[in-house]
Amino acid sequence: MTWLVVGGDGLIGRRLASDARRRVDSVVVSSRRPCQHSWQVFADLASGDIRAITATVPDVAFLCAAMTNMQACRENPELSYRINVTETVNLAAKLVKQGAFVVFLSSNTVFDGLVARPNEDEPHKPLSEYGLQKASAEQQLLAIPGANEHIAIVRLSKVLSPDAGIAAEFLHRLRAYESCPAFEDLNMAPISLSYVVNGLLEIGARKLSGLFHFSGAEELSYAEFAFRLARHITSDPDLVKAVSFRSARVNVIFNPKFPALGMKRTRELLCIEPEPLRQVFEDLVQNPE
Repeated sequence: MTWLVVGGDGLIGRRLASDARRRVDSVVVSSRRPCQHSWQVFADLASGDIRAITATVPDVAFLCAAMTNMQACRENPELSYRINVTETVNLAAKLVKQGAFVVFLSSNTVFDGLVARPNEDEPHKPLSEYGLQKASAEQQLLAIPGANEHIAIVRLSKVLSPDAGIAAEFLHRLRAYESCPAFEDLNMAPISLSYVVNGLLEIGARKLSGLFHFSGAEELSYAEFAFRLARHITSDPDLVKAVSFRSARVNVIFNPKFPALGMKRTRELLCIEPEPLRQVFEDLVQNPE
């Protein structure tokens, strides 16, 4: 059995490939960078060069590669659409035709964030270019012949890692007892990398098709998250300085009032609950990349 991780050098893809090797004998990862190992293959969705990927003929394929920077998607709609929609759907169709089970990573940005905990069957209401592209990719993926048996779509709330992004910055500042500015008017429903990867591996192993949601149990501002993180790691909560992204003139494209996702179908099929904030903190501290 061969599992394929498209975008295996990204935040989720790298961890997913590593953990997948504990389950199956062969895990192949794709990258746009020069390949240095036998288990790596070159692929570039921007140019449509996916020949090496389809040659692997995987049993399960996880589509983790995407242009995820929302500002870049807005500034480069044609390029980002080609990567996030056209070539991703094209790749998925070829993999399904080969008999592969495909798991596609999506986002809570397919919703407008104005409805509390939308479940998997809630209609799309994207507000951003990135959200529009994710919604379009979902619709086209589900229209592929055989999708009802061979394609899973997994929407995620805010994924945090101890090695990159805002959580890594907060951890560094709080451990160094430095001032830690955090937005009081930007919201998230955080989930850990371990929570996401474990859920993806379960979907792949059981080949469960359809829509799934992975979400944090709590909705809170970045400032409240940083404050509670400081307490969790026994740093000084007074280091956290609540600031406004508007006053700081930061361009925020997606700021949902309700960032969490409902998980009705996911609960029923996977017995996975929304991740408690305490577990997110423990994963950030115990599982450095």
